[in-house]
Amino acid sequence: MTISRKLTAYRVAMLAACALLSAVLLACNARQLGFPRTPLQATSPDGIRRAFVRNHAEFDPPNQSLWIEDEHEKRHKLQHLGSDSDWVDQIAWSADGSTCAFLVQGARAVVVDAHRNEIIASGWLFDYRGNYPPARRVDRFELSDDGSVVRSTNCPRLGGTCTELAEHRVAQLGP
Repeated sequence: MTISRKLTAYRVAMLAACALLSAVLLACNARQLGFPRTPLQATSPDGIRRAFVRNHAEFDPPNQSLWIEDEHEKRHKLQHLGSDSDWVDQIAWSADGSTCAFLVQGARAVVVDAHRNEIIASGWLFDYRGNYPPARRVDRFELSDDGSVVRSTNCPRLGGTCTELAEHRVAQLGP
């Protein structure tokens, strides 16, 4: 095979590879490719720390992980959520900046000690009966000033009357 034929074969192979890659990328949506990279973030009230959610490429999204960035701008991965089953709706901070919480599936709180960069509790904010997605969803989601209590209201996922504001002690949510 001559050099010109080898170059032609190489060019054809490269064009075919580019065409295949383009077709795959065009068939995927932005969420499948992991975009936006950081769909949700919240800065602590004192402005020192940042809690955020990271998207990852996945054929059947969502595929997310929970992160916190400390006062030295060092990022700490807290947890990789269940692919295709877990997603983050909200992030809340305590007024003193010691604690943040991620609302997962609109129903479960993952509470983080922001000074130690670790999860201290995780649990459902209402009576969960195993259905997916949960039949109810949290509407209002906040932490007490010192981060020891998660406050929430929950509503039927498909509309209806919401509950009164409930308080959940972080220590009782579970590890």
